[in-house]
Amino acid sequence: MKIRLYLPLCVASLLVFASSLTAQDATDSPEKAEAPAQLSPEVAAVVEELKGILKDIEENGESLEKLEKAGDLYLKVGDVPRAVVLYEKAISSHGGTEALYAKFSRVLGLSGRPQLTVDTLKLGLQTFPDSELLQYELGKQYVKMQKPYAAVANLKVLVDAYPENAEYRYLLADAYRLQQKWEQADALLDSVIESEETFIQAKLMKGDILLAQGEYRDGVRYLEDVYEDNPDSKAAEKMLVHAYQLYAYDESNSGRISRAVRSVRDSLEIDPDNPESMVALGSFLQELGEYVESEETFKSAMEKHPDYLEGYMLYGKLLEYLDRPSEAAELYKVGLEKSREQGVVQAVQTYRMLLSGKRG
Repeated sequence: MKIRLYLPLCVASLLVFASSLTAQDATDSPEKAEAPAQLSPEVAAVVEELKGILKDIEENGESLEKLEKAGDLYLKVGDVPRAVVLYEKAISSHGGTEALYAKFSRVLGLSGRPQLTVDTLKLGLQTFPDSELLQYELGKQYVKMQKPYAAVANLKVLVDAYPENAEYRYLLADAYRLQQKWEQADALLDSVIESEETFIQAKLMKGDILLAQGEYRDGVRYLEDVYEDNPDSKAAEKMLVHAYQLYAYDESNSGRISRAVRSVRDSLEIDPDNPESMVALGSFLQELGEYVESEETFKSAMEKHPDYLEGYMLYGKLLEYLDRPSEAAELYKVGLEKSREQGVVQAVQTYRMLLSGKRG
């Protein structure tokens, strides 16, 4: 049976995104859903289930449930364009549900269609104006897109309606953070932490706000406590390492190099092979006149992280200072080649200047 496709959700974008698929393509004969022999048993089972759904649609007609299920199965096997077409068809022809609008918007968002995600959620809210789920998804999408004013306006409605919901308060705090309204964000985070002691993301954001305000020492102390309470949290580990690095740079800029060294060593105790920390340590040791240890640190960093572009520049500058210009030039050449490979235009220009002997 022939199925027409209607595209009310931004026709042009969906046509491009779906690569000219039609609903007939997406629900075509089951033979087109054959599983190649090399598929894993799990994927082959999904394809077999998909064949059954497509055959049912072909023989008995479509429904919202069938189209959504077929879209889910296409998504499981990685065929996002067909999943998008079927979700859209389920919504445009059968009205959709709150959950389907939310699912459809998430798929569009993950597939790099942020504005289409917003348009889909707005359309869903026209159909379900009191939907808590769609309001939340829209606020979350605005935060992802770094549109804090739209996010705040949207999320305040949710927080006012559901003041006990910690996730909504956390998301609103994130929107205030994007606006650099630190007091409002901090107050919300305190309320989240008070009511949800295990909400580690709220604690990490509170630490991040301290760092963003230049309160590096307080930020480090606070995040040390968070990490001590959550030693298995990779997010807490990453944030504390970042805090140590920022504190080290701040101490270095103030001329307190020994403190900078201590802070960056603290970061390396947590993440021993962190390239930024290793290279920073090499640079700080050079400032202290510890040239042998500085070179050893740089050498170790570049052996472990040959694609870390800044390392070649700082290591080369140490060698220049030690009156070894030919060795420095060799490092700059490697840095230039790596920069070209990675397509980092600014780094290419920097290494060209270093090789030409120009500075500035």
